[in-house]
Amino acid sequence: MIEEAVRARSETLVRTLLESVRIASISLTGEGIADQVAFLTKRLKGWGFAIDNPAKTVKDLKATFPNMNEKLATAALAAITPLSCSGGAKYLGKAEEALWAKTQDLLSQVKLLPAGQDPKSYYTYDYLPPVSEMRPCK
Repeated sequence: MIEEAVRARSETLVRTLLESVRIASISLTGEGIADQVAFLTKRLKGWGFAIDNPAKTVKDLKATFPNMNEKLATAALAAITPLSCSGGAKYLGKAEEALWAKTQDLLSQVKLLPAGQDPKSYYTYDYLPPVSEMRPCK
């Protein structure tokens, strides 16, 4: 019974990894955009589930990764919302335009991005699900 559970989890992990590779290799035009939106929508829903169900999430992770540090995983899950919803974010996984501008300014000060560049030239919300399907920050 344990062997079957491990095999099922391993198969699920392999399928997830293969799907991630497939999506990453899709051209970001036409149908590729729809696949990216679907992938990000599912990913954000998964993070939402993990936030709402930390004990179950840690238990499932521990079953898949027996050597995992449960205390560290619990702390990491507790940090998701404060980190992902910082900087005035209204939705999990969506940084607001003001934060992009602040990031542009800070990174240009340390010469990692050119000064004066419009942040909209390097980010897009095109691959995010509609706001109606996103988890609000609390």
